[in-house]
Order: sequence, then C-alpha cells, then structure tokens
Amino acid sequence: MTEHYADEFKGYFSAWMVTPCSVNIAYLARYIDSKWVLWNCRLTFGPLVWPKEEKWEVHATDIRAGNIRLNIQSVEFANSLLQSAIDGILNLDDLRFAFSNNDTRSYYLSTTEHNPVFFSHVLKIKPSQSERVAISHNQLFRIDEKLRCGSLPFDGISDLFSFLGFAEATLLSDAFVELIIQPPADLDTSLSSMNAGDLQLKLIKHPAFDSSLISIGLRCFPNPSIDRRFAISTDKVIWNCLDGFALGELHEKLADTVMVQVFISINGKVARRHVIHDRSRAINLKYLAHQYFDPNLRKLKDALVSEKNSRDFEKAVTVVFNILGFSASAFMDSEAPDIILFSPKGKLLLVECTLQAHDIRTKAGKLHHRRTELQQKIKVDFPWVDVVAILVCNQQRNTITEDRFLTDNKIILYCEEDVQSALDQLQLLSDPDILIESALDVLEKKYKNHFGGNLIDSKG
Repeated sequence: MTEHYADEFKGYFSAWMVTPCSVNIAYLARYIDSKWVLWNCRLTFGPLVWPKEEKWEVHATDIRAGNIRLNIQSVEFANSLLQSAIDGILNLDDLRFAFSNNDTRSYYLSTTEHNPVFFSHVLKIKPSQSERVAISHNQLFRIDEKLRCGSLPFDGISDLFSFLGFAEATLLSDAFVELIIQPPADLDTSLSSMNAGDLQLKLIKHPAFDSSLISIGLRCFPNPSIDRRFAISTDKVIWNCLDGFALGELHEKLADTVMVQVFISINGKVARRHVIHDRSRAINLKYLAHQYFDPNLRKLKDALVSEKNSRDFEKAVTVVFNILGFSASAFMDSEAPDIILFSPKGKLLLVECTLQAHDIRTKAGKLHHRRTELQQKIKVDFPWVDVVAILVCNQQRNTITEDRFLTDNKIILYCEEDVQSALDQLQLLSDPDILIESALDVLEKKYKNHFGGNLIDSKG
C-alpha cells in the first residue's frame, strides 16, 4: 500500500502553502471508449503570483492538451485541487478528466532530483492497473498533422509533450498525475557571499509567510567538527518588502572558514542546501588541477613570455582566463578572434593576442570591427549583452605606444604586468564579472580624460 506517500506529501503541502499563491497546470487527455480520460497532468504550486493568468488548449483528433496558469486566493481552493489530483482527477471549471481505471492508485514520493540542492517535493500518482492503449502509425500521423496545422502549431505530439514538460512521456507510456510544491522562502544564491570570514546571506520569502518558521543551519570547513555545525537565529534577519516579496539580509562572522554549507529549512522541511566559498580564502579547484599536471605552472608561465610561438601564447591566455572563472574557448577559423569568453553573468568578450607591440594597431582594428559586427548581429535577440573587446600583449606597458588609440576605441589592454597580476590571483577564487567591471571602469575613466580623434571607422 502506498497511500502513506500521499499523506506525507500533504504534510509538505500544509507546511509550505501560503496564499495568495499560484498553480501551473499542464495536462493531456485522450478520448478512449467514448469518454475523455486523463493521461498526463502536472500541478506545480508556487509562491509566485502570475502577473497575468493564462489558459490555452489544443485539440487534435482524440487528444486534448493545454496549460493553465491560475492565481490562488484561498487555502481551501488549493486543498480541493490537491485532493482531486490525488484522487486521479483534474476538476477545474469546464475541465473534468479522470483516470480510466480509477478504483485504486499507486503513489510515489520524491524530490525533483536525487541529492538536490533545491527541494521541490513531488508526488507521482498512477492508476494501479494502468491501461496501455494501442495506437497505430496512421493515428499518430493524423494527430501530428492536426497539431502542425493548428492555430497554436506544434511539431507533432513529441513537441507538445516536450512543451508541456512531459519530456519522458509518450502516448504508449503509463498515465500519471504529478504534484509539485515549491517552498515559500529561499536563499538567494546569486547574492549570498562570504569575504574574509564575513558571511552575507540574502533571503527571499512570501510576504505573508511567518519568518520565524525559517531555519538556517551552517556547516563550516575545514574541519566541520561538532562546534563548527550550528544554527543561526532568523531574529538576526533584517526584512524589507519589495515588489511583492520580502527580502531579508543576515551577516555572520565565521572564524577560520574557507567554505560553508548552508541549509535552509521551511517549517521543518528542508528547502535548500548551498555551498558558499570565501573568495579571499578559498582555493581554486581549477588552479589545483592545472598545478597537479603542470607543477608551479611552469609550462603555462613559459608560454606566456614566449617571444616566438603565438599559438602557445594564445593557448596559455585561454588557460589563464579559464582558471579565473571564465568560460573560454578558441576558434577554429583564422578569420575570427583568437579567444571568446563568457562570464558567469553573461558578458561576452572577444580577445586578440599578440607578441609584438608594433602589431597592436592592426590587431585592434580587426578586434574593433569584429566586435561591432557581432554586436549588431546579437542585438535583436540579446539586446542586454555588450560585447567587450580585449587585447593581450606580452610586452611591458611602457613599451606600448598605442595605449591612447586603444582607449579611444574602448579596447581593454592587458600587458605583461596585467598577465603577471592575473597569475598571482589564480590560487584563490575570483569573480570574473568583477574583474571585467573593474577593467571597464578604468577604461571609461581614461576615455573621458582624453577622448580624441583616434577612432576607427566602424564602416571599415
């Protein structure tokens, strides 16, 4: 008997439900034996309120499928949706579908993934004697054709399944209903950080949820002994309301800690586990890996000062940027920049490398035109992305006469001193976006100080 899994899920639901909230309902029904039968359905309950409710449906021969985004104002209504789904029924307004054989059901309780970092608890419901209804190739063809010709076109049933989030389902697989409840509070992992032992946690919660029901546990490294595992009182959290949510901030001083594991629990149910590194103390794993195969980074350093082998220099620069935390790759085509970089927050950087100071103006010209062309190409789909141009030269800065030319054309210059400074930073974790923002700030100040006539004609 598996009914106890349904009762356990109701416990999670009760602990995390707060209104107003929302539900997203994806469903697919089939016409079998002269009646519409529920085949696949997923209800996801979350603390976000939809700015606009939504409902759509497609109908193709003997299937009906659609999606509903609905805001919920009362716990009673949420509980009624929940209980109907547990009973194998979707009952909402003019929709009423049920499993074809709905006398007994099986229940399976899990989180959204094995050993997760974010916990959305999931209950899966199947008819105990699920019928697998045969479907011919001709039937599938007619369904696919109808979907492709509809006013809401889909590229056949597989595209529809994927769009609804039923990626592993088919018309030949078992029927199921899936229920998901998301927590009403969470840790903002993008803004939480630690520096020099000062842990800063940023929290977000539903404004109506009782903050005293949020628990924060810490496990400190190295040496996570008993006295380095403890909970922090949420009384220390300072809350402010913004855009329909309450945002909280907490500071905690941690001694002798290079890494901390944070556990967020909501009303006695775990919601998040997250690791935060102290960027001023934490060892860079990429650095350790390269150091193991290249002791003291001797080969890397030799390539960076090479006066003859430009390919090795480009490869070494790529490695440095990669260890610093950028996603770095080189192009196969010679009619392209030497390196392309992506920062964690989405900055796109084009990099040219040169061994010769006298070659800088030529390299800068190519870099400027490629940046301009790429910016034009991506601005429709990615209008928020700025393409940054970087020129790396292994000569000392005082030997480079084109500094003003590069500044006027907003090209960041990294010379020998900058490369050495980067090498000195490799052991510790860095924030690539902060590194680039700092370089852009310096460039902007220089640009404002001496904007002149050294601009490259963008038309070539």
